[in-house]
Amino acid sequence: MLYDPHVLTISYGTPLYDASVALRDMVLRKPLGIRFAPYQFREEWKQLHLVYLAPGINEVVGVLVLSPLDRHRVKMRQVAVHPDFQGQGIGQYLVQFSEKYAKYMGFKEVVLHARMSAVEFYKKIGYSQDGDVFEEVGLLHVRMQKSFV
Repeated sequence: MLYDPHVLTISYGTPLYDASVALRDMVLRKPLGIRFAPYQFREEWKQLHLVYLAPGINEVVGVLVLSPLDRHRVKMRQVAVHPDFQGQGIGQYLVQFSEKYAKYMGFKEVVLHARMSAVEFYKKIGYSQDGDVFEEVGLLHVRMQKSFV
């Protein structure tokens, strides 16, 4: 098993899960004027939720969700870092930990839908664009992927 003192895998329906949903809502939804709908949580119990706990304050300041697509591919989604902690490498740390975790679990590839504002971030850490630009939640996105070979 992988261990990291700052990153925890959390269970659906726990207080840490609730804190991660609140962070996702604040960073990813509220700025767009949208809210989570109850149906959006139906499948989350099947997904892997990772949180980054800030040293010293032990609060959720980063979150990332991995959703298995099949035996070999997992989708990274809902990556968010609290605005007060952005620019400190937490997002990159979470992404790189999640890749190690996915590889440990036997996945061969991570796919994601990157907002256009995040494409360069993902390219810098080894992701490549896979497809054309499309709209999702009112923003332009592009599909990206990274293989572990």
